[in-house]
Amino acid sequence: MNLPIIRRLLVTAPNGKKLEQDLPLGGFGISRYKLDAILAEIAKQNGVELIEGMKVDDIKFENEMFTLQVLTGNYKAKIAAGAFGKRTNLDVKWKREIYFAKTQ
Repeated sequence: MNLPIIRRLLVTAPNGKKLEQDLPLGGFGISRYKLDAILAEIAKQNGVELIEGMKVDDIKFENEMFTLQVLTGNYKAKIAAGAFGKRTNLDVKWKREIYFAKTQ
């Protein structure tokens, strides 16, 4: 895939503090978009039905099944994978700490 090799890690905090560390085993960089596309293709090749481009308003797990609520109705699945960023509508609904830590 011709991905960039990463040999050093740099993490910075909003207050200006930083952590730098060599990565003896190395690593590589890949965009979230590219990784999602690769994983979606692997899933399709293995018989997974993907429903993309829908906003999930709620998800519940009952009786060994997920129920996903979207604008057009509900979907049921044995397995559900969420691929979304922070501070989404579900973060607000679930009152996830990451959302509230940034807004308070």
